[in-house]
Amino acid sequence: MTQKRYLDNFNTLSPEVRKLAGTALLKLDTSFIDQLIVELKSLDPELRLRAARIMENLQVNNKGKDALLGAMKDPSRKVRAAVIKTLGVIGDRELLGNLIEFFNDPDERVRANAIEAIASIGDARALQILFPFLEDANNRIRANAAIAVWQIGKVNVVPVLQKMLSMREPLMRASGLWALGEIKQEMSLPIILAHLRDKEEIVRVNAVRAAVKISPAAVKPFMPHLRKDPSEEIRKIVTELSYKVL
Repeated sequence: MTQKRYLDNFNTLSPEVRKLAGTALLKLDTSFIDQLIVELKSLDPELRLRAARIMENLQVNNKGKDALLGAMKDPSRKVRAAVIKTLGVIGDRELLGNLIEFFNDPDERVRANAIEAIASIGDARALQILFPFLEDANNRIRANAAIAVWQIGKVNVVPVLQKMLSMREPLMRASGLWALGEIKQEMSLPIILAHLRDKEEIVRVNAVRAAVKISPAAVKPFMPHLRKDPSEEIRKIVTELSYKVL
């Protein structure tokens, strides 16, 4: 695959192909990073976004890292969110201070990505900074903070997530279930399974996904009911699961 073809088709490539092809192209021509750095400074926000997302799939050198740090103040929230994700993938603990700066970003998605990136780095110094976000008003920020605190310090965050599951907002319940699925503790299965009959589709979908991640067999007794669920997505998950547990 040529660089041009890779760039032109990047958005349609699978995550696996993005990484494999990007790595191969960089080995063939190390100046590929230089081209991405130029795009990261483009006037076109779509080109800047693409450059940041491509860098996530490459071994970025110091020049590329500096370019990403320079893009922290990009006017596009999508670009800033992509830059944060890429910095998290780089995994350099020296970037912790830079990532913390994003906590003041006006965009909730950017702040949520910053927490996720810090979790990827895994620096224990971040724990005290993350604790206040366990009470954040945004569902994704709160769920990401719970996962980060658990990953970095192995702190029991199940009570935090249980509180999310008791809230009226469907997105809070859905994010709480998603986080429980990421943590993968069998002790949380009864809590998750109790939400298979939630009135909101997004909550039921996340409950099924979380339970399957932890123990596909635990979903088996509920499969007759789930096959009749009005959600097409849930019925699809159950159909795929039936080949594994039956």
